[in-house]
Amino acid sequence: MNDPTTEQQNEAHENGGPHEETLTPVTWLDLLFYLLGGVGLYFIAGLVLGIVFTEINLSVLLLSTVLNFIALAGSTYWLGVRRGKISWKSLGLTRRENWGRDALIGTALAVGLLFPRSIAGLIGLGIEWLISGEVSSLEMRTDLFSAGFDTWYGVLLMLIGVGILAPIAEELFFRGLLYDFFRRKTGVRWAVAISSILFGLAHFDSLAVMLSALVMGVVMAITVERTGSIRMSIYMHIATNSGAVLLMAVMMQLEPLLSNAGL
Repeated sequence: MNDPTTEQQNEAHENGGPHEETLTPVTWLDLLFYLLGGVGLYFIAGLVLGIVFTEINLSVLLLSTVLNFIALAGSTYWLGVRRGKISWKSLGLTRRENWGRDALIGTALAVGLLFPRSIAGLIGLGIEWLISGEVSSLEMRTDLFSAGFDTWYGVLLMLIGVGILAPIAEELFFRGLLYDFFRRKTGVRWAVAISSILFGLAHFDSLAVMLSALVMGVVMAITVERTGSIRMSIYMHIATNSGAVLLMAVMMQLEPLLSNAGL
């Protein structure tokens, strides 16, 4: 990774790099706006959902996904693009390179991350067990996202919501808005580290998932830096989430058969 340490390099990135696009300078107050508008808004929406709905079902999960998209993608647009802090061009979304190639590479990277992410997840489970003597958080997360998997349309809706919309929104926010902010203010290395830590903390309900997301965030941030675009990281994220949705759907279908077989 090339860390922009000179004033000239930082100024070049500030103005949009090789595209010579002028972007509005960012301030630390912008970071506060980003966090309050994105993470804060979604957190408040989650609290309201928890108060209004006492039972988790497919409708609640889909509503939560929609609110996630509105909060994160909406913050990227209204607080970033509309204010001239970033642009679709600076995020690499207007280029005409081969999208199919990026999708294949992104999917391959997602598959390649399965092992290191699994190790990180196991470390998280081990730490949780040492602290509390149980590993219930991962089970609770699985139960939470298993609603609606008993019907084909439920799986399809979860695939669209959790598998596609959520990754797009999270990449726009974490690898788009936040990564760009920290890159311009602190340089590449700190931007990779901080944006990935924030991405991991966003999955705070399970330490295993948090550490797994941290590993994933680092690789996706490096990918954004190397390619100059968030497209490949979006594909990586979609492949990861969609694969998880499909795997859970298959496991839930096989569970009755395994139970009847005494397994």
